[in-house]
Amino acid sequence: MSSDQAAGLRDWAKQQQHTPTPEQTLVVVGLPSQCDGSTDAVRAQLHHLAERGKQWVGDAEQWQLIAADIASSNYANLLATYPRWALWVEPDSNGFQRAYYALRKLHVNDGPKRLLLLHPPVVSTRGLINNVRESARQFFNIELISVRVSSVSDKE
Repeated sequence: MSSDQAAGLRDWAKQQQHTPTPEQTLVVVGLPSQCDGSTDAVRAQLHHLAERGKQWVGDAEQWQLIAADIASSNYANLLATYPRWALWVEPDSNGFQRAYYALRKLHVNDGPKRLLLLHPPVVSTRGLINNVRESARQFFNIELISVRVSSVSDKE
């Protein structure tokens, strides 16, 4: 290898160090269709968790968030490529239906058996959130991992 090639490779490597790249990728299913692929609510929830001391989140801006449309033909490729998945449960009139459909689609496509359960702040997890969690476990053998956030910063 000539010195010009080696210098070029060193320059390229330096550029890669300064190019911001997401540390983690999280594929999110269950977003309402009116979001049009926006993951702003998910990012806001990651910020909220980080502010409450959840160290695993790190810098919420460093997460690459992919809104997965479960009706998409690209779904199988996402399953094969990304190990980290989350289910977003929106507390609206179709929230349970979207969550159930997403879980069923994951199940029939040999998707992940553990997903992060994310949702906007709710007064209580009774009802919708517990129903989704129980349905995931009972019907699809999928564990939804809830992140508890107390009013006092608790480190995980």
